[in-house]
Amino acid sequence: MNETGKCSLCGGLYVHWGHNPQPLKDLEERCCDRCNHEKVIPARMNLPEGGLGSWEEARKQNEMARRILGQPQVTDGQSRN
Repeated sequence: MNETGKCSLCGGLYVHWGHNPQPLKDLEERCCDRCNHEKVIPARMNLPEGGLGSWEEARKQNEMARRILGQPQVTDGQSRN
């Protein structure tokens, strides 16, 4: 069975399970092959050695990714969609 879904980064379709879009989006969301290769992997390669580290570092990376993607900044209490 070929499951499809909507890419959380570009809105295109992904097949099967898609990819984990972290650090650009939350783990619960999925992305397509193209966004994984063109956006997610380069973003991960720019992470500090050892991954995201603290929650504060993860928040900073998420905010940077949102700026790159042209998405509004998220403040406490707002939806992360």
